[in-house]
Amino acid sequence: MAVAKLVAEVLQGAGIDARLTRDSDIALGSTTSADLSAMAKLANLAGADVFVSIHCNSATDKTAKGTETYHYPGSIQGNGLAKAVHECVISALLRSDRGIKTANRC
Repeated sequence: MAVAKLVAEVLQGAGIDARLTRDSDIALGSTTSADLSAMAKLANLAGADVFVSIHCNSATDKTAKGTETYHYPGSIQGNGLAKAVHECVISALLRSDRGIKTANRC
């Protein structure tokens, strides 16, 4: 949540109408999939041009590590944004590159 709030603050400082789908770590759905779908639906209702979902996940499997970036399937603009963000995050965090992927949560 702290990362999302900081990103929103930076974007707003640049004059971008950045909004958060929530302001605490309380999930909007009872499962991870339902939570992501609820957030995407809120973005769609707001008429957002871009939806960014930030996750700092953990796992007990030690091989599950690195950075991956998703975009909506078939979105040329989403793919371009995903590539730009992914390259910056990979170079800044120096984590394993798990690639750019697509997902549809709505």
